[in-house]
Amino acid sequence: MYFPFLRGKQNELLALRECAGKLSESGKVIPIIEPVTKGLSPVLKCINTLCDKNVEHIIVFNSQNGDLGKSTNKMTELVDEIKSQTQAQHFAFILNSSTKASEINDFLSSIDERKFSFIHNASFSDPKFLFSTSSSVNFCHHIFINSNLSRSYKNQFSDFSRVNITDCFRTVSKNSEYADPSHEFYTDLHLNYSADGFSGFGDYTTLSERFKSGGFQPYTAALHLTHEVDGTDEIWVRHFLSEVYDYPTSDQAGLIHEALPEMVAFINENKDYFSFSDAIKEIISIHDEGRSTNLGYMKKLAIKHHIELLLKIL
Repeated sequence: MYFPFLRGKQNELLALRECAGKLSESGKVIPIIEPVTKGLSPVLKCINTLCDKNVEHIIVFNSQNGDLGKSTNKMTELVDEIKSQTQAQHFAFILNSSTKASEINDFLSSIDERKFSFIHNASFSDPKFLFSTSSSVNFCHHIFINSNLSRSYKNQFSDFSRVNITDCFRTVSKNSEYADPSHEFYTDLHLNYSADGFSGFGDYTTLSERFKSGGFQPYTAALHLTHEVDGTDEIWVRHFLSEVYDYPTSDQAGLIHEALPEMVAFINENKDYFSFSDAIKEIISIHDEGRSTNLGYMKKLAIKHHIELLLKIL
């Protein structure tokens, strides 16, 4: 099973909504959604779309990022809205080194008899308490943020369904750094997770684990495309860049159309391979029509394509 970990920002939510039909047909992908913004409507629409398509998904109960990560009251309000306005049935609680057992008990009381999972963001001080809690018929998965935890800690939970979430996308301080290398290894988790004793694996799609709250005017545009590599079945990511300018620009559409020709040329060289991806079809349409768009929209298409890629592989 594949567990893409997405923050509840507009483009991430739109990517999920547009993939809902394919996710429903597959049944092998369980998105994890961490709400991060105070506006409730986008995340409620996404959850309702997934529920309407019978797509299993997990909603983070205690967001660690964005507006909601700073406001327990807002998170409580959102959870109450989700419970009253959607058919959401699966919540997850993020565990940190400072998490108290009483907080977990409050979480379980809040979600009534719905399914639940734990997301280990750090080593929890009392694993035995978690063993007991995880014996509930409503418990599903122990989900580990791989970069923050030791193998021995994760092995303590081998009697339960375990999922590894790994940050596979290279973080850079400026987009121009994606030029070196412009083509690089992304992951082989899909090939190894079962042999490693896990029930599933996950990533942050074409985003990094490190949360960014807002955008900025770029000096260059970087477009990203994940794909399988012949012979190894590894997933690699290719970066396509616009010109690099000495000053930031608000002309995102112009930068995108500087980067698109190389991207579309690569796609056309492998046209049969990329035929599974609706996101790719739209990227080609944007290029061929000279359509104006922005980097947020291109991010949505990159996320959508990555999810479609994993659906194809699984």
